Amino acid sequence: MSDFSAKFRTRALLAAGVVATLTMTSVMPELSQAAPAKKTQKRIVKTTKTTRTTTTTSSSGSRSSSAGANRLDLNREKTALPSSQALKTPVATRSLGVVKPPRSNDFYQGNEKEAEYERLVDQEIKQLFSLSQANRRSPNRGEIWLRLGERYVEKARLIEFREQAQYDQKLKDFNEKKTRVRPRVDARLSQEYNKKAVELYEWFVADFPKDGKVDQALFFLGYNQFQLGNTELGEKYYV
Repeated sequence: MSDFSAKFRTRALLAAGVVATLTMTSVMPELSQAAPAKKTQKRIVKTTKTTRTTTTTSSSGSRSSSAGANRLDLNREKTALPSSQALKTPVATRSLGVVKPPRSNDFYQGNEKEAEYERLVDQEIKQLFSLSQANRRSPNRGEIWLRLGERYVEKARLIEFREQAQYDQKLKDFNEKKTRVRPRVDARLSQEYNKKAVELYEWFVADFPKDGKVDQALFFLGYNQFQLGNTELGEKYYV
């Protein structure tokens, strides 16, 4: 087995799956209720003077109650929690065309199980990309990016396995002098998926720097940089 194959198999074992769903809920507490109005008992008197006095007192009490209600409304406005619009933070505009899935060949190599598995991976990639378009400004977009990045890494691994097999066969033919051209590994297609994964993980780290899955994103950033041949850059994510 070649050094390239051994290195590939070692790196492939490092890739871990991540399937989780963020749920965000908000609870708006109720504000204090207005104090119950005081019951007043109207005194019926016979004299005209006393009746005017009683009526004046009742009117004054009504104005006092109205003023108290206004003060309560004012306090309620001061203590009210900010609306959901006020809590929203600006969302960076991301060009999703950069992470659009490459056109995949409908012909899948390998045995029946391997071909079916890769077909399912392609379906998941299409579905996740559609979700990323529909949720481009959603607070859950980061979780979609992580899952799409994971699928891109897996797709790159499957393609790289075939690229390595083709290289090994060509190298065998060269050593047996069946061809005069020394073969080289053609990793352009697999690396195309690695590049898209890098974009997604970089977006996640930039938009959600305090998220608990940042370490996971950094790990895969390093892994994909290694796959792209950027060894020094990849090592920085593991320091």
